[in-house]
Amino acid sequence: MHSAVLEAQSVSVRFGDRLALDQVSFTLAPGEMTALVGPSGSGKSTLLRAFAGLTPIADDGGRIVALGERLQDQGRISPDARRLRARIGFVFQKFNLVGRLSLYSNVMMGRLGRTPFWRGLLGLWDKHEAALGHAALDRMGLHEQTRQRASTLSGGQQQRGALARALVQEAEVILADEPVASLDPASAHRVMDALAKVNAEDGVSVLVSLHQIDLALAYCSRIVALSEGRIVFDGPASSLEASALHAIYGEEYADAAPARSAVKP
Repeated sequence: MHSAVLEAQSVSVRFGDRLALDQVSFTLAPGEMTALVGPSGSGKSTLLRAFAGLTPIADDGGRIVALGERLQDQGRISPDARRLRARIGFVFQKFNLVGRLSLYSNVMMGRLGRTPFWRGLLGLWDKHEAALGHAALDRMGLHEQTRQRASTLSGGQQQRGALARALVQEAEVILADEPVASLDPASAHRVMDALAKVNAEDGVSVLVSLHQIDLALAYCSRIVALSEGRIVFDGPASSLEASALHAIYGEEYADAAPARSAVKP
């Protein structure tokens, strides 16, 4: 078995003249739930999108390995990227649900990478696939909203629907990009509880970017911090002290400073 589910090897990403990631090296172990933190523009979303093959890396020797296979190498995305993406769930800040479709239809889109195109296009799910969809909605506490249009759901319900979509996808790793940034505190905790449950019960590896340091400390045993495209901290949540927060956030530290929280089981 490969020793990492995700690996970045000296990865850089450029947008024009701006260096969004600068020679970043990082690994995510099987079954790990790790938080990416750092100020806006530090490279968190760029790193997650690079791991999903959605953002190409620079052609300067870097490499992205996902689930033991090369996803990006020397600035080129692998021809097998679509097959690999079917094994990687991505949860976006803005949910990425189709508002006019039912929650169930949105959740079942997680099967598109694993289902013949024509069946997916027509929504002809077999019994196994349909059972996966209903089970995922039940786990996210959304059974009563199954037939509701996605646009009528609250933000927290939509985000849990996005997590249900990753479950239906049978993702082996979930990348969550600021999944609670637009949610109220109670909804944010429900979404983070759901992520932690999937990690603990299913063994799905989770890499989640967060602005809220208190949530990172409460739910993740490992914290990786980015600043100006570089990793400036990588260690246990218990070792994230005031000096490290100052190095990460600078003048923003006062707003980022958390109350010390224990990692949830």
